[in-house]
Order: sequence, then structure tokens, then C-alpha cells
Amino acid sequence: RSISVYLSSNNGTATGRNFIEVKSYPLLFTPGKRQNDSLCFNVTVIDDMVTGNTSFFTVYITSNDTGLQLATPTQAMVSISDSDHITIGFTSATIATNESTGYATVCIKIQTGVLGRSAKVYVSTMDGTAINSTNYSPVRYAEIQFVNGDSNSTTRCINITVLNDMIVEDAKDFKVLVTTNDTGVHVVSPNTTTVTIEDNNYLMVSFTASKYYSSEKEGYLMICANIVMGIHERPIWVYISTINGTATDQNFIQVQRYPLLFTSGTQQNDSVCFNITVIDDMITGNTNYFTVMLTSNDTAVHLTTPFNATAFISDSDYVQVSLGSSTYNSSESMGYVTVCAKIITGTLGRSASVYLSTMSGTATERNFIQVQNYLISFVSGNRQNDTSCFNVTMIDDMITENTNYFTVYIASNDTGLRLTTPTNATVSIADSNYVTVRFTSPTVTTNESSGFAFVCIEIKTGILGRNASMYLSTVNGTAIATTNYSPLQQTEVQFVDTDTENSTICVKIVIFDNMITEDTKYFNVSITTQDTGVILVEPNTCIVGIMDSNYIVVSFNASTYNTTESVGYAMVCVQIITGTLRRSISVYLSSNNGTATGRNFIEVKSYPLLFTPGKRQNDSLCFNVTVIDDMVTGNTSFFTVYITSNDTGLQLATPTQAMVSISDSDHITIGFTSATIATNESTGYATVCIKIQTGVLGRSAKVYVSTMDGTAINSTNYSPVRYAEIQFVNGDSNSTTRCINITVL
Repeated sequence: RSISVYLSSNNGTATGRNFIEVKSYPLLFTPGKRQNDSLCFNVTVIDDMVTGNTSFFTVYITSNDTGLQLATPTQAMVSISDSDHITIGFTSATIATNESTGYATVCIKIQTGVLGRSAKVYVSTMDGTAINSTNYSPVRYAEIQFVNGDSNSTTRCINITVLNDMIVEDAKDFKVLVTTNDTGVHVVSPNTTTVTIEDNNYLMVSFTASKYYSSEKEGYLMICANIVMGIHERPIWVYISTINGTATDQNFIQVQRYPLLFTSGTQQNDSVCFNITVIDDMITGNTNYFTVMLTSNDTAVHLTTPFNATAFISDSDYVQVSLGSSTYNSSESMGYVTVCAKIITGTLGRSASVYLSTMSGTATERNFIQVQNYLISFVSGNRQNDTSCFNVTMIDDMITENTNYFTVYIASNDTGLRLTTPTNATVSIADSNYVTVRFTSPTVTTNESSGFAFVCIEIKTGILGRNASMYLSTVNGTAIATTNYSPLQQTEVQFVDTDTENSTICVKIVIFDNMITEDTKYFNVSITTQDTGVILVEPNTCIVGIMDSNYIVVSFNASTYNTTESVGYAMVCVQIITGTLRRSISVYLSSNNGTATGRNFIEVKSYPLLFTPGKRQNDSLCFNVTVIDDMVTGNTSFFTVYITSNDTGLQLATPTQAMVSISDSDHITIGFTSATIATNESTGYATVCIKIQTGVLGRSAKVYVSTMDGTAINSTNYSPVRYAEIQFVNGDSNSTTRCINITVL
């Protein structure tokens, strides 16, 4: 009968990317099959295009048919050999590096294919012009490993050490080879690479000096270049060239890129020299110079300073020069002085200079602008007696002073020029300034008691740089010399050096007290000078007033004065206590209210009482203060009077104030309102009234009422009254009535 077995697979190192899995695939043995008959099945194998190792998987059979028993092997291993490979090669056929880098990086890249496992290749070096262990460190089968998953463009690198031999040389090279014993790796081009080692060592080269010196008579100038640092194994060229300075083709033969060769093997401090031809032009000139430059287009040459040098060619001819004069004169107002240098002997074929400087004397920087090494030039072609000049600026310092001086001198460092006397000269500066002087005030006031007067003069404008004298004199006015003051006659006063605007000098003039009270007296003071640096301006005279310091003493002749309203005035008098007058003097009378006010008297305000010349002790002046009758019955009232004065020739003595009393001269009239009064016993009293008949009260006033028996008997018919008071008050006037009740029994 038919019987089936079932074929299945299991992954090993081979998986679904390597073969198509089998799951219980039936293999049917048909009737008639017997021993050694077999059934087969092709398991599909997949090429994964990945270079890998041989992989495997297993197959096994199963059956659930009782008519079939399984015998070993029921499982078998299936191996799949890999048929893929990768190709590798260097990333470049050439590699460049240099000694200073210290290594060369060599890289190998998978050109085609994918790795499914690791793979090794080996790198080795082979000498070229570069020698191993001298120019680089050799490599023998250095392993480079690619790993599972590496694919197209995967790169692996190795660094090969490059050695610096510190020698200037040509570039050197060596080769690097790649090999492998892996059958899954094929080496393709480039399978070798050439590593070039560029030399980066250098020589440091410079001139032996930054300056070279020669003269026209020597005929040449030697210029040398030397190796400052380094060793070389090949020829090294440097070049020298010249550039004109003040020296040109008439002074030396130009050089353009003249080659100087350092031969192989020369080293530090070795030098190479060249003579530049110097031409004597037979003309007196300055020391001339030109520039020498060092260049090289060799990358192994590093120029260091000095790589430019200055070549000096000194001249041996000269001219003689001095100042044109030993003295020069100027003034501040001129503003300058012309100082000249002069050629005494010789002829110039070039420009030549002397240096003019100044040195202070009595003149300083405030008088002129200092000169330090000012260049005074002569030009080519100048000869004997030719001059070159400079204006030294004079400064008007606005200071009045004496004639000042300073020194000018010449110097030169020009070897083609020699100085001869005079090399120094004195410059005089005449002063053109002045100060203006005046009295500080056109008037001065003093008094006899002070004993002196100060008269002051001042510098109005300008500054003094020296002493200057003025003279004061007095001239009588109302004041007389030796009587009222001590005279001045050409009395010298002196302003001194550095005195400036507002500087002041004062002179004390003695004043005499003649012990006479009098008006202020005057005299004049004048100022003169012979100094041309001083100009007198207004006020150039001063009036001195002498105020009198004598005085009279004045007071009231009494401390109290009495009057009445009916008189109409109160006379008050002021008298001289001591002293005699030689001029008019006023005192001023004023009043102050007391109990008396403006209804009682006419107020007085600063009324002048004039004492005339000739008045003396006990003489007096009087004034009537108007008193007003106010028609009111009142008490005695008072006010005060006082005196004042602002005249320095008068002093007040007590009493300076006096009290004026005004007695009242008015009255009122009173009487009963009726001559008869009627009452009856049942009323119990009788009212008796008194009335002001005429007048007005300005104060209170009392009257008294008393009874006297008639047919009526006191104490029987009425209660008697003895001086019962009835009072009228301030303000009561005509018809004012006051009453009293008398008890009726």
C-alpha cells in the first residue's frame, strides 16, 4: 500500500537567507516499493551575494503511519559552501606627507562585495628613495581586518611613522604592498601605493648685519649672507638686489638678483659675500644710502632679519658755515627776529643743513618761541657768502619790562659741513608794553579823629616785569597843608616785578585835628611819572575830604512840660549843653501819643530845629506844640516829645525825651429835673432825678444828694438821706439823667 514520510528542515548557521525552509513535505512510497528503493527532494539553496563561511542546516523525517518504522539516520546535516568574494585595493596609488606630520596614513577599501564574516589583509613597506629606519619606520605584514557587515567603500587605515632627519633635502618615497591568503578576498588595483615624504626642514638665512658702511674712496661695499640655522644636502641659492635710497646710479653699481650659492654641506654660520662697486662722484654731499634686499624662491630657505640691509656711503668733502652776525636786535611789536647762517668757504653739490636752537637769557618762553634744532638748509649750488635765514617769533607777553635777551646757536652733525665762529649770537628784545595806572577812587573821605587818610593807586591794565616808580604830591583846597594835613611833595611809590592788573599801593597822609567844629574840608592829591612804560589814566587826581570830628551836646531843657487846653500850645525847648558851632546843625523834634492823642494835640514828625553858626553852650531853640481844646470834661492827659539827629557834629544828651501834660479846662452843669416832686404815703417812695444841663463828660463824675426836714420829719415821715452818691460816666452828655428813690413812711 502507499505509505508517506514527512521531510522538514531546521536552521543551523544557514538561515532563511541561505535556503528555502521545508515544513512536513510528504514523500510517498507507492505499492511495490521495497528495500533500497528511495524517494528524493531538492531543498532550494539561495546565493546571498555575501562573502561568508560554509554554513549548514538540518533535515529530518517523521511519520505517524504504524506500517512504517524510522531507523537512523532520521536526521541529516546539509552544508552550503560559499561561492562569493570581495575585492579590495588601496584608496589611492600615491600618498603625500611631510616630515613634520610624523606619519603617513595608508587606507584600503572594499571595492566590491559584502562581507558576511571577518577577513584579514596584510600591509608591508618597501624602500624607494626613502630608506626604512632613516626616513620612515618599516612595516612587515601589518594586519588590517574587515568585519562582518563591511561592504562596498568600507575603508580601513594604518598610520606608518615618518621620521624627520632635520636635513634640508629633496622629497623621498617608499612603496606599500597589500596581500591576503583569504580565498574570499581578491586584491585588485591599486594593489600598491607610493608614499612621498616632502621635506619640511629649512635653512634660516639673513644678512650678517642690518647696516654696512663704506666711503667713496674705498670703492666697494662687501655684503654677506650667512646661514643662521640648519644643515642641507643640496645646493641652496639666495639672491641680492639693490634699491636706490639717497644713493643712486652715480654713487654705486646697481645689482639685480645677483645669485649667492651655499654649496651642499655648508651649515650654520657659514657665509657667502659679494662686493658692490661704490663710485666716487667727486661732489661734496651727505652720507648717502641704498637698500640691499635678500630673497630666495627655494621653499627650504626661510629668511630671517635682517633680510634687508642699509648700505651707507660717506662723503669726504665739506663747507664752512657760521652765523651771519654775533648780535641781533628786535622788539616785541616787530614780532620776529631774522637769524641767518652763512657759508664762509666752499661750494655745495648737495643740500646741507645746520640746526638752529635758542637758549633763554633774561628773555624766556614768555618772550619768544623757543627753537630746538630747527633745520636751516643750504641747497646744491650754494657757495661762499650765501645765507639761509629763519625768523624766530617774538611774543608780546603784554608785560612791561626791561629789554631782554636770549642766545641763538647753530650745530650740525653733517660731516660735509664744518662750523666756524660766530656759532653763537645774542638777540635783544626791546619792550613795547606799558601799564596804565590810576587812583583807585577819585575821592577819599576821612575824619580828623582818625588822624590819617589812605590814598591808593592801582594798575588798571597791564602786567609789570620790572619795577616802576610813580610820585604823589598834594595841593591845598579848603584844607590847608600843615594846618589840616601833612603835605606830600613828589613822594615816590613803586610797583614791582609781577605786579598785575588791580595791584594796589597805598600812601598814608597825616590828618590834623584843629579842635574846631566845622564843615568838611578838601585837598587834592596828584600822580606823576617819568617811566615810559607807565601811562596815567583817569582818575589821575584824588580829592581827599576831611570830615570834622568835633561836636556839640544837645538835650531838652526840661524833662516835663505843663499846659492847659485853654492855652492852646505847649512850648518845648532844646538847648546846647556843651560846645560851640561854626556851622549849621539841625536836630529833629517828634512826638508820641500818650493818654493824649490826636484830638488833644497836633502830632509833630521830625520837625527841624536849626542851630546856626555862633550858637554855643546854654543857647536854645523852642517850638510850640499846638494843643486842642476837645470841649470834653476830662482828666489831665499827656504825650511825649523826643529829639533825634544824624549829624556827626552833634551828640544828644539826656533828656532826649520829655513828657508834656495837658490840664483839662472844660466842665458840665447839672441840676434837678424839677423844683417840686409830689408823692403819697401809700406809694412808699419819692423819685428824685438829676440831669446834665450842659457839657459832655470824658470821664466819670459824682454828685451827692442829702435831705433836710420841712413839715415832714425824717424818720417819721421819710427815711433821711446823707450824701447819697449819684455817678455820671464817660460819654454822658446834655440831658443825661440819673435818679434816686427816697423812702416815704
